Amino acid sequence: MKQFITILIFLVLSGSHLIGSEYIFSLTGENIRGEKFQKWLNTINTPAEISRHSDSYYYSFKSKGISLRFNSDDILTTVFLYSEGADGFRQFQGKLPFGLTFLDKRKDIEKLLGYPEKMGGNGVIKFWVGYPSKALGITYNTKNVNNLNAKIYTIYLK
Repeated sequence: MKQFITILIFLVLSGSHLIGSEYIFSLTGENIRGEKFQKWLNTINTPAEISRHSDSYYYSFKSKGISLRFNSDDILTTVFLYSEGADGFRQFQGKLPFGLTFLDKRKDIEKLLGYPEKMGGNGVIKFWVGYPSKALGITYNTKNVNNLNAKIYTIYLK
């Protein structure tokens, strides 16, 4: 029995590194049919909701808090990680990049990452910021560009 439990724990933990943002981010630039990406798909063991657009398509894993954008050549270009309830997703349970958490407030994020290199939303859509030098973007849970207590709605990695 003890050996069975040890093996079971090993099997559960052996794929856990494939769920973190670092591993998922390492998939950017990979072809969906490639070995590395297929290994990840087998590990996540969740069917994707697929949505198609004229120049891209998305694989969304709502129960895992992950959405992946592919270009028309089947190359992963962007990884989206969601907070609880954002666009109908469950919260991503892996580690976020740069030590961020979904509980962090904008003012704390800017202390950690610096002032954003890009920003937008203009009160029409949710306020977003971009850190192209870090291949990172954040959409906050508000349209208010002055709200320093806003929390992360989604994170995207390019």
